[in-house]
Amino acid sequence: MRRSSWTPLGANTVAALLLSASPLTSFCSSPMMAAAVSQTTHIRGFVRSHKNVVVTPADLTFRADAFSKTISVDAKGFYDTELPVGLYTLYVLPRSGERLEDFHHPLFSVPSNDISLNLYVAPFPPDCDRVGPPPGAGSTATRDVVICGGEDSFAVPSEDETPFELDIRYQTRRHGEQGSPEYSSEEVPQGHEVPVFLAYNLFTLRAQKVVYDTRLQTLTATGDVVAERSDGTTMRGNSARFRIENGAAIQLR
Repeated sequence: MRRSSWTPLGANTVAALLLSASPLTSFCSSPMMAAAVSQTTHIRGFVRSHKNVVVTPADLTFRADAFSKTISVDAKGFYDTELPVGLYTLYVLPRSGERLEDFHHPLFSVPSNDISLNLYVAPFPPDCDRVGPPPGAGSTATRDVVICGGEDSFAVPSEDETPFELDIRYQTRRHGEQGSPEYSSEEVPQGHEVPVFLAYNLFTLRAQKVVYDTRLQTLTATGDVVAERSDGTTMRGNSARFRIENGAAIQLR
């Protein structure tokens, strides 16, 4: 076994070192130490169903490159925890009696300030099929409709090349007049209507219909629109437009 060599310090030497050192409180308040201590973020929110009903029990797993943390919501569906600053994905596993889908929140950035992130899970979609072009549209029509539900992801990285993605969960998808995908619940059987759910970094949105322009990276939401930001603010209305870029959703007039 390799041993390190050292020489015991005399009492006078120890005393001199203690006197010359700055107080412990001054050391801890140095900028470097303060930065190291403050590199965690308080994150809180709730888990609810598409009907805005509390989902409990449910487990949440936050995953980073070299870090993973699993917590559970409380009896009212709320969670509250601390995370190191960094990039995460989030997995929600509902364990309630209702048949709800697992939920994956796309990559998001945890900053140094406290944040809020509310999560909504959807039911398993009904049995359905891909429907071809509408009658009379011709064989070249591209307005095929998907009514079995699904999830689309679009890469919208930030300027610093953080690989953020716009994630859209839907019940019905069709191609619009300009080729932009349209998402809604219009074709879903009675009783299975579920809002369109959208997530980008820490921005989330729910609406009856969403049209995403992949060229301009803008989205138009209509019908019972609820948009939530990481500072806890909520915007409600019948319609809203946003440009998706650089890790943020910028509201347009």
